[in-house]
Amino acid sequence: MPRKRTHHYESVLENAVQKLRRGGKSTYKVTKEVGIPYSTLKKIFRLAKSNKVSYKSPSKLGRFPVFTEEQEAIMADHLSNMSNEFYGLTRAQFCEIRHG
Repeated sequence: MPRKRTHHYESVLENAVQKLRRGGKSTYKVTKEVGIPYSTLKKIFRLAKSNKVSYKSPSKLGRFPVFTEEQEAIMADHLSNMSNEFYGLTRAQFCEIRHG
């Protein structure tokens, strides 16, 4: 069964980080008050303390792209043209072209 991903609003995250910065409450208690998972709040608070990355901007999930958007557009156009010419490529054939 796939997990349900929830997005936490910026104001809720900011509120939780402010509560943790003021002190007096544990991370666990703040997660119960605000309704954010413990691991999420812990990661956000660590980022807020280090100031390396803006904790307000959502992080990208998944792997880093291998090709640029321009390269992907060229490959997609090529596949579309080949398909229109009734010369469709299998996935293996396309991978050979792409990496070769």
